[in-house]
Amino acid sequence: MNREDRAKQFLPFDALKGLREELARRASLRTRVDRAVLSDSQQAEISSALASLKKGDTALITFYRQGTYVTDSFKIVSIDVSNRMLKTTDAVIYFDDLYAVSPENHDLNGSR
Repeated sequence: MNREDRAKQFLPFDALKGLREELARRASLRTRVDRAVLSDSQQAEISSALASLKKGDTALITFYRQGTYVTDSFKIVSIDVSNRMLKTTDAVIYFDDLYAVSPENHDLNGSR
């Protein structure tokens, strides 16, 4: 038996094709959450934070995506008020999906 054929016998084997994907799908269904209903004050905070942002700013954003809440730091590309969406370098986030927005302020020393 040559070296390549011998090595193949030690490769991982998936006896039940698709089992891992199905288990991951079922786990994601169990961890899904419903979209929270925001109070008027929370909506006002988000509106105020959006109004203070401009192109090139960085903000810490929490938003609803596919049954979960995602929180990350994003660089703002544009804010499209007419289509109610926030465009970042990594994602397009609709205003209805926003849960929290906080601009990240940096001073001259680079600390927050």
